Formats: sequence, structure tokens, C-alpha cells
Amino acid sequence: MRFPKSFLLMFFLLPFLSCETQYKDIRINLYQIVAQNYDKVEIEVRDQYGKILKYIDSPKSSQYEIKIDEMPEKIQIFVRGKKGDSYVLEGISPIISSKNIERANILFIPTNRSVILPMVRSNISPDTWVSVYEKENEVMIFTEDGKIFSIDYLSWDIKFLDNFTPRKKFCVFSIEGKIFIAGGEINGEKTDLVEIFDKGVSGFQNLRYRRSDPKAIEWKDGVILVGGDDQGYCEFITGGGISSFQCGLTSGLSILPISKEVGLLKLFVYHKQKGQYEIVYITREQNSRVEVSYRETIVGIKRIGGEITRQGEKILIMGGYNENGEIKECEIYDTNSETVSIAGTQEPKIDFSVINVQGNIFIIGGRRRDGKPISSVEIMRDCIFEDTGKTISFPPKPQNCAHSVFDSYIVLICQGAIPEILPIASILTH
Repeated sequence: MRFPKSFLLMFFLLPFLSCETQYKDIRINLYQIVAQNYDKVEIEVRDQYGKILKYIDSPKSSQYEIKIDEMPEKIQIFVRGKKGDSYVLEGISPIISSKNIERANILFIPTNRSVILPMVRSNISPDTWVSVYEKENEVMIFTEDGKIFSIDYLSWDIKFLDNFTPRKKFCVFSIEGKIFIAGGEINGEKTDLVEIFDKGVSGFQNLRYRRSDPKAIEWKDGVILVGGDDQGYCEFITGGGISSFQCGLTSGLSILPISKEVGLLKLFVYHKQKGQYEIVYITREQNSRVEVSYRETIVGIKRIGGEITRQGEKILIMGGYNENGEIKECEIYDTNSETVSIAGTQEPKIDFSVINVQGNIFIIGGRRRDGKPISSVEIMRDCIFEDTGKTISFPPKPQNCAHSVFDSYIVLICQGAIPEILPIASILTH
């Protein structure tokens, strides 16, 4: 039997003619925390590499339905509200998997100032000591009351997860996908307690030394726990146990890794109470023995109560004071040339927060030595400071109060301070 040529051609083209374009509908809900007038909304949906997939310029609403053709594996949603010709509100989602997403709640916040974070404040008192940990698009909050909460990155709902032993000034870190809660203070006394959270809380081997507010440095298959004890011992923690070694580091430290090799960990250590700096070399032999093999003093401006951060191959040192008064000079330690130089100046301050978000260094709040609060938010590169035009609403905030959330917002949450959230989408993406 022979078929007409037209029939054969139609049979060949049928799969292509009947194939519909793959698309997905996403519902975007704008969660406006404080009242702010605006006329219209601009929405951009981008893939994970920044390519714009969809742009919408729409009248004011709190909910939008968006159809995306040829949906990529991951997307990010940017929203800005306009009043006349000015942008007055903004919001951003994290980079999210598009596989199962049907809706996304986006916090719609004034562009120029922080606002109270209500979903946290309703569950956690401002007087509570907390530790914030972000893992796989989930923000986890550990409180001194021994409660673990999580904030969902799509709904922004806060939910209770589990209980652990109540304490303050503990350290939270992850090994092999499990979250460790180590050290801290119970009733004003240092503790060696270690617990693990992995779908539930369970016990673990205790630390060799009691310590308060230790610092955790990830290294290979484990974590080096530094500081917070009185005897100057560090501890190396893996999923299999804990070992200790003399490192001469106690309390009042800021620590940044310079390099992490198989058998060598190189740390930049700032002794904040002494105003001194050093490089500490920690080696690990094949038999897993860990020890400090060498230490080197770094000569720079003596500064008490300052801060350090890393940008590429440079350690930036800023803020603080000494016997000559407040310090405005910002220094750079070049990890390649191993030299320190003055590279810029800033408004003198102490008790401020420094946070790195996608390579952007933010300097947030603080105060002068006379107690005058500072509400400004600066962005800095190579010790050159620029005012972002954004402010925090309830200064001052204690040092190290800022946390990056989903690389989309900065959350200020710490003991004795009103929890706030600050949008940074307009700085990072425009």
C-alpha cells in the first residue's frame, strides 16, 4: 500500500506541530512589612546566571501571576516598587530551583532603611542570645533558651524544629551535613558540651576544654575550634571524634583563613583586646596529628575593638581605637606580598558589623567611643568606603550582629537589639 507524499510529510511533521512550548506559572506574593505608598511594580525573573527571562511593568498589586516560557533549572526574582520616578520599595528572592516552585513570597521593604523583622520578633525576644546559621536556602536560628527555629526561603514562615540544651555563646557549624552545637555558657559557666542536630538533637563526644564563644574554621573533613578557653588549646573535630593541641589562642579573637591546603592551614589572627595581629600556621600530618608549626607577628596600627574581613587576596583591617584615640585609617594586609599598608580612611567607629555578600563588603552601624550611635550602611572595596544611602532604623547594634540571608537581605539579629532586616538587592543587581 502506498501513501500520498502529503500524508507522509504530515506524519513526519506531526510531533513537531503538536509539541507545545514548555512554560510554568508562578505566583508572586509581595509581603509589605511597613506601609509605603507606591504606584507600580517592576518584576524581573532571571536565570541563575543573570539573564532576564521575563520583565513586567505593572500597576500596584500585592500578588502577580507570571508565565515563564522555557523555564531554566534555577531562577531568581527581583521586584521594585516605584512612586513617580523614584524607587521606594524592593525585594529579591534567593536563587531557587524552578522544578517544584509554584509560588514565592518576597519581602517588599523600603529601599533606604531597615525595618523590624516581625516573624522573628514574635517568636524570639530581643533579649535572647541567638546564633544564626544558613544551610541550603534555609536560615536556622538557635536561641539561648535551647530552641531551634527555621525560616523558609519561599514562604518566610518561621517554624520550631527542636530543643537542645539551653546555653549562651555557643558555636554552630556543620560537618558531613550534620549541624554541631559546641561549647558556650550554662548559668554563667563555660561548658564542654557538644550536641548534633540532624532531623533531631543527639549527644556527641564532649570537648576537651570548656569554652565560651569559640570560632569554627572549616578544614578538610572537619573543623578547627579556636578560642574561648583559658588555656590556649585548639580542638580538631571530625565526625569520628575530637583531638586537641596547644595553639596559644584564647579569647577576644577575629580569625580569617588565608589558605587551606591538605596538610597546612594558614590563619590571620586579630587579637581584638590587645590590638595585635599574627599569622598562625597549623599543620596536619598523615597520622592526623594536628599542631601549630609556626607563628609570625604582623606589624600594623595597634587597634582595640576593630574588625577584619577578607576580599580576594587581601585582609582589610578597620575601626577601633588605641591610646591615641579613635582610628580612621583602614589597612590592607596583602597575603601575597605579606605586607601591611594604609589604603584609605573611614568615619571612626567601634561595635560595628562587617559582612561579605557575594564579594561585596558591607559596613553596618556601630558607634563612636563617646556612645553616639551610627546608623549608616557603607559598601567598601580595598579600604575605599562609599555610603549606600541605606540606614538601620534602631542603632546601635552589637558587633557581629549582621547576617546575610539568601544573599538577598542583611538581617540584624543579636541579644539586646531589635531584630531588623535590610534589603540589598538594588546594590547587588543594579
